[in-house]
Amino acid sequence: MQISDSLAREIGPLEAQLELAAQAGRDQDVMAILARILAIAPTHAPALAAVGQRSFRQGDMQSAREAFQRLVAVRGEDPQEWINLALACRSLDDEQGEQHALKQALSLDPSNLLGLILRADLLERQGKTHEAAAVHRAVATVAPPMDRLHP
Repeated sequence: MQISDSLAREIGPLEAQLELAAQAGRDQDVMAILARILAIAPTHAPALAAVGQRSFRQGDMQSAREAFQRLVAVRGEDPQEWINLALACRSLDDEQGEQHALKQALSLDPSNLLGLILRADLLERQGKTHEAAAVHRAVATVAPPMDRLHP
């Protein structure tokens, strides 16, 4: 979403404050500034992503899921955003939400390695072993050699 010039002027100083607070490790200030940005521009994708990631790291999965849901509603073209939503749903035992998010991620990038691994795991947890085996074969097909995987 493109923000207007007036919103950009209002949010710009907050983004500068956000960067300083993040560099100083002031997590409470970071979350407060993000909340202020989202109060001004509720569809500010970078702020939604940051809230989701910080909430996830802090163990607040409900807030993480809400932020990631809002993010994919704003710009759902990045498979990683859908995977983040799937992980938040998984941590809340929301299989339906997890399944939907993984389906969306894999519709955007059918060879997304993490998406495929998570899909196979979900199918195993659901007792769908034959479907899980097929997805595991897809994982083996798209996975790069071990020496080229990122840690």
